Amino acid sequence: MSRRGQSRYSSWIEIFVALALAAAAALALLPGLAAALSSDLQVLLEVKAAIIDRNGSLASWNESRPCSQWIGVTCASDGRSRDNDAVLNVTIQGLNLAGSISPALGRLRSLRFLNMSYNWLEGEIPGEIGQMVKLEILVLYQNNLTGEIPPDIGRLTMLQNLHLYSNKMNGEIPAGIGSLIHLDVLILQENQFTGGIPPSLGRCANLSTLLLGTNNLSGIIPRELGNLTRLQSLQLFDNGFSGELPAELANCTRLEHIDVNTNQLEGRIPPELGKLASLSVLQLADNGFSGSIPAELGDCKNLTALVLNMNHLSGEIPRSLSGLEKLVYVDISENGLGGGIPREFGQLTSLETFQARTNQLSGSIPEELGNCSQLSVMDLSENYLTGGIPSRFGDMAWQRLYLQSNDLSGPLPQRLGDNGMLTIVHSANNSLEGTIPPGLCSSGSLSAISLERNRLTGGIPVGLAGCKSLRRIFLGTNRLSGAIPREFGDNTNLTYMDVSDNSFNGSIPEELGKCFMLTALLVHDNQLSGSIPDSLQHLEELTLFNASGNHLTGPIFPTVGRLSELIQLDLSRNNLSGAIPTGISNITGLMDLILHGNALEGELPTFWMELRNLITLDVAKNRLQGRIPVQVGSLESLSVLDLHGNELAGTIPPQLAALTRLQTLDLSYNMLTGVIPSQLDQLRSLEVLNVSFNQLSGPLPDGWRSQQRFNSSFLGNSGLCGSQALSPCVSDGSGSGTTRRIPTAGLVGIIVGSALIASVAIVACCYAWKRASAHRQTSLVFGDRRRGITYEALVAATDNFHSRFVIGQGAYGTVYKAKLPSGLEFAVKKLQLVQGERSAVDDRSSLRELKTAGQVKHRNIVKLHAFFKLDDCDLLVYEFMANGSLGDMLYRRPSESLSWQTRYEIALGTAQGLAYLHHDCSPAIIHRDIKSNNILLDIEVKARIADFGLAKLVEKQVETGSMSSIAGSYGYIAPEYAYTLRVNEKSDVYSFGVVILELLLGKSPVDPLFLEKGENIVSWAKKCGSIEVLADPSVWEFASEGDRSEMSLLLRVALFCTRERPGDRPTMKEAVEMLRQARATGASSKSSRRGAPSPAKLDSDDSRVLL
Repeated sequence: MSRRGQSRYSSWIEIFVALALAAAAALALLPGLAAALSSDLQVLLEVKAAIIDRNGSLASWNESRPCSQWIGVTCASDGRSRDNDAVLNVTIQGLNLAGSISPALGRLRSLRFLNMSYNWLEGEIPGEIGQMVKLEILVLYQNNLTGEIPPDIGRLTMLQNLHLYSNKMNGEIPAGIGSLIHLDVLILQENQFTGGIPPSLGRCANLSTLLLGTNNLSGIIPRELGNLTRLQSLQLFDNGFSGELPAELANCTRLEHIDVNTNQLEGRIPPELGKLASLSVLQLADNGFSGSIPAELGDCKNLTALVLNMNHLSGEIPRSLSGLEKLVYVDISENGLGGGIPREFGQLTSLETFQARTNQLSGSIPEELGNCSQLSVMDLSENYLTGGIPSRFGDMAWQRLYLQSNDLSGPLPQRLGDNGMLTIVHSANNSLEGTIPPGLCSSGSLSAISLERNRLTGGIPVGLAGCKSLRRIFLGTNRLSGAIPREFGDNTNLTYMDVSDNSFNGSIPEELGKCFMLTALLVHDNQLSGSIPDSLQHLEELTLFNASGNHLTGPIFPTVGRLSELIQLDLSRNNLSGAIPTGISNITGLMDLILHGNALEGELPTFWMELRNLITLDVAKNRLQGRIPVQVGSLESLSVLDLHGNELAGTIPPQLAALTRLQTLDLSYNMLTGVIPSQLDQLRSLEVLNVSFNQLSGPLPDGWRSQQRFNSSFLGNSGLCGSQALSPCVSDGSGSGTTRRIPTAGLVGIIVGSALIASVAIVACCYAWKRASAHRQTSLVFGDRRRGITYEALVAATDNFHSRFVIGQGAYGTVYKAKLPSGLEFAVKKLQLVQGERSAVDDRSSLRELKTAGQVKHRNIVKLHAFFKLDDCDLLVYEFMANGSLGDMLYRRPSESLSWQTRYEIALGTAQGLAYLHHDCSPAIIHRDIKSNNILLDIEVKARIADFGLAKLVEKQVETGSMSSIAGSYGYIAPEYAYTLRVNEKSDVYSFGVVILELLLGKSPVDPLFLEKGENIVSWAKKCGSIEVLADPSVWEFASEGDRSEMSLLLRVALFCTRERPGDRPTMKEAVEMLRQARATGASSKSSRRGAPSPAKLDSDDSRVLL
């Protein structure tokens, strides 16, 4: 080996020896390093390993630092020596931590306090947590924890506080919790726990707080809870508890707060609750409690809030409540309470909110309420109150005052609004007189005023017109007069203005063109004159403009086409002249164009292809000339075409046959000539037809000849033939297939010659008819036959189904109102058949289905009383619904605006009716055509599902090809139907979700707002997302904070119901529960995710409403 090689070899040996000595030294030091950390801190490092620390919040948890420097950790030592540190306290809340909770926690045997709340931890609580026998406080709320509460938690005998609020935990509450004799606070609300409350909880003698709200708990409330003599707060809201509220709760003499809102409790309110001298808050809303309000509640002298709304309570309001001097909030709305408002309530000097809407209260509003100096919110709407509004109300500091839908009279207090921060006044639907108080906007905070349908006189105060905070004003149907104040033009926040049906004169102020946010301008049925100001072209947000029934002159302002958002333009019943502006073609979303009763001239425009969304085209009673443009046939959504009373000439275009949705066609009193196109026979939805007093000739279309309801539709056309009201038609012999009328002389000969034959045959025919009629009529009458429902009685009550008795028309037929001699009223749906068409009921299975339909009884389903099968039609007899359909109320009677409370009840009632069909009928029944027009409203504006019983029958008729085979209505059909052509319960759920969106938005599913952007109501709602953007302004402005919270939550429910995949949609039972949850949540104060726990919450992370 060379010398150089030997030197290199020795160097390697030296290096190896040095490394070995260093390794030995390191190994000698390891035991000391390991001993530097206690076993508890080692456990925390394992806990940290299971956590995802996005922000590095636990960076101080490392071997190089003493316990005193570990964030959120408290140890037993002084922190200078680490070998014996015992961890006593771990508080790592609100650090944005994710991951899971490590089972290693169970080895912290000295731990007394564990708080990991306000994070994003997932997974289950490890069962090893039951090994921390010294644990006193366990706080894990506001995470995403799942699974059950570990049964071993019952081993934590020192536990005082168990707080699991707002997670996703499920399963039953372990009975072992009853072993925790030191337990003081148990908070499990806003999870998904099921089952009942373990009676063993009654053994937790030290329990002061029990919060179980917003879960899926059920069963009865255990009487054993009455053993909890230290209990101060009991909150069980938003569950499914049933049975009675235990009277034994009166033994919990320290109780301060009881909340069982939104359950299924029933029976009386225990009068024993009056023994709870410490009770401050009593919330029993949205249950089924009945009987009277216990007078004994007047003994709860510390009561500040009494919430009993949405029950079935009756009787009078107890006068004893007037002794509750600390009472701040009272809500007894939506019950059946009668009698008057006790005058003694004037002694409630602390009262701030008093809500008693929708009861049967009568008498006058007590003057003594003026003594309630703190009262700022009062809702007495929808009762039977009479008399005047107390004058002292004018001196009170109101924020919101609701008195609508009573029978109040007299003047409004003239100083109303002079004090306080008045934001809403709603006193519509009364008999109020006098003038509008001048100081309603004195505070500068008034946002909405609704005084329509009263008897108010005088003018609109200048101060109200110039109120810059005012967004919505409803003064329609009064006796107001004078000019519309120009000061409205100073208000750039105004969105809705209704001054219709008054006696305003002068012109429409040009200054209104400055109200750039205005969406509705309703000035119809006044005495306005002059021309329509061109300045209105600047109202680019305007959707409704109705100036009908005035004395307006001049042309329709030529720049009307700039109002591109218009849905309805009604200028009828004025003295307008000139031509119809071509600019209207730019309003592509227009649905109603109503110009009848003017002096318009020229020809009908040809731009109709641009207005594909038009539903109503009414230009009757003008001076229009020329031909009917063939382009009218492109209006495929058209329902009403009224051109009567003009000077139109030429022939009727056969292109009108393309208007398959047309229900009204009136071409009468023109100068039309030629033959009625045979293609018009295809207008199967036609209900009103009139071509009288023209110069038409030739035969009627085949389908019109046999329909008696059209007999008077052809008068004044001497050349027409072919119906019972006209002369018969005969062939002209040319072989061309044309026909002509029989000459008068020949017709007389035929009649005389036939007379003898007819007289001989009459007796035989009558006898044969009596026998044959038994075969031509099949009848089913359900229920009490003493109602007198017979075919003959229906014919008599409707004058043989004359058009003046028509109250509706739909895809399934025409609906007539029939009032029988007994005074009972019914809706008769007539399914008209043409020759060769098959009846919807022609076999035994169909009759069985009808019998099943007739036996269905549910408060939210229209009752089927009878069925008659005849040669040319089928008749179904339903109970009569006085308020028509939801669709009518929303879109065709906008002046009868539905409050949010009513809309919510309609949604809930519809859901309950569908849930009954899906879950309580055997076999389950699918409706197939849920839509707003099939949801009828009874005299109390409660929802009743209509056309039940027709779905399967029509499906059978579809097989004959006589009707459209589409199951459902456009805009409501679930997306999967396009490729499956099948419907099931989830199809109904989707349609129901669309109805909720209609209630929220106040818009039809086929609203041009959606169609012109290639959207539908569902995709539009998902795209916009925010309820503030989507909500119907006529409701949003008057909604309380609680109502707005409800509306936001119902939007979630609607989007849940309209999910793309059927399997992701809820059942109707689940939908009912979600609607009830929304009501409970809206009734409670809301808190942010990082705030204090709210009494109720519909979590967006909950799988039941995950959007």
